[in-house]
Amino acid sequence: AEGEGIKKAVIELGFKSIKDVEFIRVYNIEGDIKFSSINTICRELLSDTITQEYCIFSKSKPPKFINKKHFHTIEIAYNPGVMDPVEHSTLKGIKDLGIKGVKSVRAITVYAIDSDIEDADIEYVAESLLIDPITQNYSYLSVTEHSKAKPDSRTIEVAYNPGVMDPVEYSALKAIRDLGLG
Repeated sequence: AEGEGIKKAVIELGFKSIKDVEFIRVYNIEGDIKFSSINTICRELLSDTITQEYCIFSKSKPPKFINKKHFHTIEIAYNPGVMDPVEHSTLKGIKDLGIKGVKSVRAITVYAIDSDIEDADIEYVAESLLIDPITQNYSYLSVTEHSKAKPDSRTIEVAYNPGVMDPVEYSALKAIRDLGLG
């Protein structure tokens, strides 16, 4: 299921206390947009209603991984000046849907790691397995920082349903196997 390939690779790095890894795509949409338009964007463009679910953040509905006891969150994005094809194609898709008022889209990959390992070890995992340091950067929220995190009202979380492997995870699994790690 989702995140199992990364979980296996992290365990093979020597971190045996990994309980779970979730892979979540997060979109931050900026602009003057109605909630109904955001819902249309989610349903028609950002998620596959058969294999995925989406959640539009609000003050009363935080990200689904935020309240779990031992979750460390690694957010990966492209460096400034590096074009993210997901962001570009999402903006084009929104325009094709006829939705106006969107100024920008930021696509972020989130790995939520359920473990009691040290913060420095989580950062080592991020730098060793999850990012391309030439084109990407990451930010890290430790378990204690989750209680302070407040989602933006135009932030959308898209995750694959349990048991469904997405193409990014498949590619990561293949790369891990090719490196002899899995």
